[in-house]
Amino acid sequence: MDVYTERMNDYSKLQDLILNAYGTCDFLAGLTNENMRRKLEDELVRFAGLCTDDRQEVYRFASSCLLTKNLPVDEILDSYSPAVFKASGSSLLEDFRFADEYFQSVDPTFPPINQNLLFQIFQTLAHTYGLQADWLKRWIQPIAKPDIEKPVLGTQPEKLKESLAKLDSLIGLDQVKTEIRDLSAMLEISRLRQSRGLKSIPTARHLVFIGNPGTGKTTTARILAQIYKDLGFLSKGQLVECDRSDLVGEYIGSSAQKTKALIQRAKGGILFIDEAYSLARASEKDFGHEAIEILLKEMEDNRDDLVVIAAGYPDLMEKFLNSNPGLRSRFTTFLHFENYSGSQLFEILEKMAKDADYQLNQQAREKMALELDEVAAHPPKDFANGRYVRLRLEKAMSRQAARLFGSDKITDEDLITLTASDFD
Repeated sequence: MDVYTERMNDYSKLQDLILNAYGTCDFLAGLTNENMRRKLEDELVRFAGLCTDDRQEVYRFASSCLLTKNLPVDEILDSYSPAVFKASGSSLLEDFRFADEYFQSVDPTFPPINQNLLFQIFQTLAHTYGLQADWLKRWIQPIAKPDIEKPVLGTQPEKLKESLAKLDSLIGLDQVKTEIRDLSAMLEISRLRQSRGLKSIPTARHLVFIGNPGTGKTTTARILAQIYKDLGFLSKGQLVECDRSDLVGEYIGSSAQKTKALIQRAKGGILFIDEAYSLARASEKDFGHEAIEILLKEMEDNRDDLVVIAAGYPDLMEKFLNSNPGLRSRFTTFLHFENYSGSQLFEILEKMAKDADYQLNQQAREKMALELDEVAAHPPKDFANGRYVRLRLEKAMSRQAARLFGSDKITDEDLITLTASDFD
């Protein structure tokens, strides 16, 4: 292989690495409001200037591998001291270390992928120009993954009872509760069979939650995460909620970075993807497909300590599942969340009011019972079930406050009572 071809191969590899580094920069910029992409580009141009005396080669690197067009290479190279730069090491290392520590604060086993990404870029640049020098050691020394013992998972019967009691306390959702109890039983019996040398029962871990907004999908997912932990199938039991904006980037490689970061946060618990169908847009230029590919790979790689729930509207979830052949094989359990009945919506209203130290008087109860029966029987477009109830209650609280404001004598009963006029 001639020198030119080898250099082009190195540039191709650098392009992929630097695209991933841009993703880290964007994450950091969201926290610091600093132009981290430009900071990265300046440092890479200066590092290339240390590797070769040929400025035309540095220009070639910048135009081939960096996104910013017409980067002022001469200005960047003339504005620093090569000796100080060489001795001090990467100024970006602290920033990329912060990115790793951010995720390690959630998951101590999160590997230092951002720091090692930076080291890999410098190492590839040095290789491109055939540079070998002692000072390089402080620039390209990889960091080992944190040595954290894997948690020992085990069933916690008392906590499991508490979690199942929380599930049972939810209003409505009778079929969902039954299916989750059946799934829990399958997981426990499968483990018991395995411990006694019998073949374990194939049990799907990942689920699809199908239903309209406000039908309790997120609340149920949070309880399910705890149930899985209590059964010993998850190490932490946290719920990480996300939607398309948390998974899909704006250029090639950024969706992979964002999706992997979310998976790391969700490890040990459940990743809950709301409106999952929005990842499967028809355009080939859309980067949602990249997020789906990474998601499928990470689901397989982390299958022992990760559950993914894809949630959304009934008709649109079929579109999501048909967008990639691997989705249907991963998501084989479907839970359907029906709209609440009028009586269930009224029960939710009374519970929300009680939890907030309010109560409806008789006239308000009669008024809202009729309204919720009507709205459940003839739901308007985009009806949001429990969210509709919450908004009605919050508006009533606001009107009660306006009604009482300026009164001479306000009793405790006045403060907690909502009247029919408050729900106008």
